[in-house]
Amino acid sequence: MDVAALHDAFGCAYSSAALRLAEVVRDPPLLVVLYEREERGDPEGWTGPAVLRARVVKRTAGFGASSSRLICGRRGGLPRRDKALPSGSLAELAAYSGGMEYAEGDNLAAIAKPVLWKGRLAKVIVVAVPWERRSVLEPQLGRQSRPYPSFDARAVTVAS
Repeated sequence: MDVAALHDAFGCAYSSAALRLAEVVRDPPLLVVLYEREERGDPEGWTGPAVLRARVVKRTAGFGASSSRLICGRRGGLPRRDKALPSGSLAELAAYSGGMEYAEGDNLAAIAKPVLWKGRLAKVIVVAVPWERRSVLEPQLGRQSRPYPSFDARAVTVAS
C-alpha cells in the first residue's frame, strides 16, 4: 500500500505506481491520491510555496463516496483530478509538516506522505482504507506505536 516504496522498488513514476496499486488491489477497498507540484524541472529553480494539484485520483470498487475531512478537507466531496490540495485535509497537514501523517476518522484510516526532492516539497501521496482494514497501512508507519491519533478538524497553520 506504499506508493513511494513501489516507485523505489520498480523504478517507475509515482503516478504509475499509484495507478497500478489501484488496479491490482481488490481487497481492501482503497483510495489513492497523488498530488504533484505544478512547477516542473530542477527544484533549485522553483520559486514560492508549492502549489499541489491532484494528478492521480483512483478508488477501487467498494471504497464508496466519502465526505471525510481526512481526505476532503473543508471542501467536502472526494478529491478530483487537477483540483488543488484540499484545505484542512490530512494531505495538507503532511505538506506543511514535511513528514508522514496518519489519522483515523469518519470510518477511514489514511496516511499522507510527502515526497521531497532536493529538500523541496514535490508531491504528497495519500492512501485511505476503511477503518476496520487499517492494519494494511501499518508497514508504512514504522516505529509509531498504537493507539494512532484520531484526526481532528483543527486548522492547519503554515510555518514559513
